[in-house]
Amino acid sequence: QVKNFVLNDPAFGETLEARRQALLEGGLRIHTGLDPALQSEAESAIGSVLTSGSDPSGALVSMDPRTGVVRAYVGGKDFWSDASNAKFDLAGQGVRQSGSSFKPFVLAAAIESGIGLSKKYDAPGELTIPLDDGQEWKVRNYDGSARGSLDLIEATVKSVNTVYAQLILDVGPQKVTDLATSMGITSPLEPFPSSALGTNEVTVLDMASGYSTLAGDGLHIEPVFVT
Repeated sequence: QVKNFVLNDPAFGETLEARRQALLEGGLRIHTGLDPALQSEAESAIGSVLTSGSDPSGALVSMDPRTGVVRAYVGGKDFWSDASNAKFDLAGQGVRQSGSSFKPFVLAAAIESGIGLSKKYDAPGELTIPLDDGQEWKVRNYDGSARGSLDLIEATVKSVNTVYAQLILDVGPQKVTDLATSMGITSPLEPFPSSALGTNEVTVLDMASGYSTLAGDGLHIEPVFVT
C-alpha cells in the first residue's frame, strides 16, 4: 500500500522511474499510522485461529474511523515465505463474497429511503420472488427456519435472508450499491437483488472502510496508510 502511494503520486517524481528511485534508493522518510502493538495483536489473532499451513487464509484491517488512519494491516500469513502467493496482498487485493456482512449497507439505504426500522416483513424459511426480467429468485434462510414477522432490527440481529431479499427490492439494488460505494467500497458492485446477501466480491479493506463510515456517524474518510 505504501509503495502504491508513492509510485502513483507525481509529487515524488515526474516519471514512474523517478518515483521508484525515490522510494527504493532515495532519501524518503515515510511515516505510517501502524501501531506496532495493534499490528502484533492482529497477526496473533489470525495466527491463533488459522494454524494450518494451507488454506484457508485470513486478512485483517483496522482503521480509525475519525481519521482514516490504518492502525493494523495483515495481508497474509508470511510475506517473507517462499510460497507462490506469499506476496499477494489478501487484504487489499484479494476479493471474496462478503455474505451477510453486506446487509448493513442495505439497511442504511433503506433508512436513507425513508423506510423505518419498525417496518415489519414476513420471514418464511424459504421464499421465491418473481423478478422484473421474468426470472425467479429463490432465497433461503441459513438454517431454513421461518421467523414469523420481524421488524428490521430483529431481522438484522438474526441476519434473516428472506427479509433482506424483500427489503432490497423495496429500496432498489442500484441505490444499495451506490450507497455502499459512497461509504467506501471500491470494488465494482453489480446492482443485483442478490447483492443483499453479499454476492458481490469485495476486499477486506473495502469492508473496513465501509464499516468505518458507520462507526464515524455516516462520515466517510478514505483509508490513510501514509501520514
